[in-house]
Amino acid sequence: MINPLNYRKLAIAFYAARLLCALGLICGCTSALAAASLGLGDLAFARIEELAKRRSINPSMVDSHNPGPKTLCDDGNGAVPEIVARMLVRSEFDKIIFLPALPKTLPNGNVKGLRVRGGFEVDIAWKDGKLTEAMIRSVNGTKTTVRYLDITTEVSLRPGEKRSLTF
Repeated sequence: MINPLNYRKLAIAFYAARLLCALGLICGCTSALAAASLGLGDLAFARIEELAKRRSINPSMVDSHNPGPKTLCDDGNGAVPEIVARMLVRSEFDKIIFLPALPKTLPNGNVKGLRVRGGFEVDIAWKDGKLTEAMIRSVNGTKTTVRYLDITTEVSLRPGEKRSLTF
């Protein structure tokens, strides 16, 4: 989990979003995105579930902002994949963190071809909540630091190169 003390503005924004949600002013994607960014995967997943069950994600997975298929919500349609991606990989231009906010409800899974900041693409797999496979490909990136739990490794790749990582 990200230490909120290191991300003071993000933590403040998250708690403001929670308060506004409690007041019924905003909800859904905003608080889920903030929760995932702070490493609170279970809370982020719960917000997605709420959207799916009671609010605006239709069976087709298209977000209509309000219940019913009449209004398309572009920010919601982009936000839900971003929320899931942030639960699985957090990236900055010089850092990639695997499974920073994995919710307990997703103990097993994989993702392939996830683009991350810094010009890289990753494939990861996890079982019982633990990373089992990781591959990083350089699209146009050069070097980055990759972290899983408290283990970090430096990766330097030329565009088009890939590397399997073991943690």
